[in-house]
Amino acid sequence: PFAVEPLLNPYKSSVKTAAWEHVHGVLPIPAFRALVLKGRRGGTVMKVYCPDDETYAAALTKVAAHLAAKTARNKD
Repeated sequence: PFAVEPLLNPYKSSVKTAAWEHVHGVLPIPAFRALVLKGRRGGTVMKVYCPDDETYAAALTKVAAHLAAKTARNKD
């Protein structure tokens, strides 16, 4: 939750991805504008830090909707 300088050489950076199938829960941490995506056994799959409140709210809404849809599919 702090400003990050632009990357001088973006080709040396890496992007971490996680498959939605591995995400089974979310722990929102609003004070840090962070989302901790949880796995099947409660372990951390990924931590997502958002640059502002608007992005944080949108990300939390998206994750919550995805998890709700996943839960509804599993009940069928």
